[in-house]
Amino acid sequence: MTELEKPYLIETKILTTRIYNEEYGDHRKCICGHLYERHFDSYEDMDPCGCKYCACDDFKEDIDTRLDITKILDELNYDPGILHPYGGGNITWWKNYVKSEVQHCNMYWRRLIESYL
Repeated sequence: MTELEKPYLIETKILTTRIYNEEYGDHRKCICGHLYERHFDSYEDMDPCGCKYCACDDFKEDIDTRLDITKILDELNYDPGILHPYGGGNITWWKNYVKSEVQHCNMYWRRLIESYL
């Protein structure tokens, strides 16, 4: 049976889409001057909409700003939010709570620093 004699022809399509890479580093700057995260729509599941503040459609990293580690010092400090009163007088609970906040803080700064490297 030849291809023309089959009831259905098979068509293969390749769809290429750009998606947000959370490991890339939100604090990296584009040549347009805006941050990486600003090239995605946080209200639409990080849709790659292009820069929301100018006509830049594609993020192209500005290499000159990438290695400026001193900009880290200008970043806001990690904010753990309001302390939860759930622990009461349970010292073990509080130790675990503080450990988990330290881990969150470490992850925050690690991601921030790695985004500049």
